[in-house]
Amino acid sequence: MKKLLILSSLLAVCSCATVFNGGSQSVIANASGDVENVAVEIKTPNGAYRSKLPTTLVTSPSSFNNTTITVKDKCYEETQLQVGKSITPSFWANILWVYFAPVGMIIDFVDGSMWKIDTQTIVPVNRRDVCKK
Repeated sequence: MKKLLILSSLLAVCSCATVFNGGSQSVIANASGDVENVAVEIKTPNGAYRSKLPTTLVTSPSSFNNTTITVKDKCYEETQLQVGKSITPSFWANILWVYFAPVGMIIDFVDGSMWKIDTQTIVPVNRRDVCKK
């Protein structure tokens, strides 16, 4: 029992990105050209909902599902933007745990905590001719 407790503690500590980056992250989304009140549909790994730009969305990073913002406004062309993400530096800290590095990296990949989502994004919007001022 004691060995199992020690092993599980080591596995929890060796997945560095999970320890330091686990949980949700916020993204501020604005429309290009300082346009406001553009209707969008936001799809995150946690679900989908509608909002208007500018907006702040909260999402959980995932290795399998991306966060996307789709313009769904009658006066704007439908465009879709995938929110950018990059590997967080704490993911590479798993290498410090030489024997457990592969285990920690796999855990961080599977639970998505190896990713850092861009904190700000600009959604390209193009006004349709029928709605020109």
